[in-house]
Amino acid sequence: MAREITEAELREKMAQVMKAMDARGLNRGTSGNLSARWGEAMLVTPSGVAPDRLTGEMMVLVQPDGSTAEGALRPSSEWRMHQQILNRRPDANAVVHCHSRHATILACAGREIPSMHYMVAVGGGSSVPVAPYATFGSVELAEAVVETLDGRAAA
Repeated sequence: MAREITEAELREKMAQVMKAMDARGLNRGTSGNLSARWGEAMLVTPSGVAPDRLTGEMMVLVQPDGSTAEGALRPSSEWRMHQQILNRRPDANAVVHCHSRHATILACAGREIPSMHYMVAVGGGSSVPVAPYATFGSVELAEAVVETLDGRAAA
């Protein structure tokens, strides 16, 4: 039987994942973010902290009503998107939002990733769709992404 992870371990794992994503070119600077379900709440990466400076203690606990602890760093501007995805997908325990160069180029051009490789199917369809543009951090973007993800694991 596997033991349950502690909050401190989850926070540290999130910092490690963000550093690994940066090292692999999936994010640059402070772009991209990560969240993980923690009980009824979620832990999310903080806004404006570069991965090389990120520590587990910096992860922000966001309550279901959107509140955070006094003195906590600001959560990622995309926390609403993470929260809506986790609310819609009880089977998901984490959300990864990256800004890889190629995915960003395709998204800016409004082009989905076609079924050119078998790994596209991991996303749950014959392509990886693009959510319609909306301002970052907005409720509109969160809703657009959630709708685009309907029945899929990637957008």
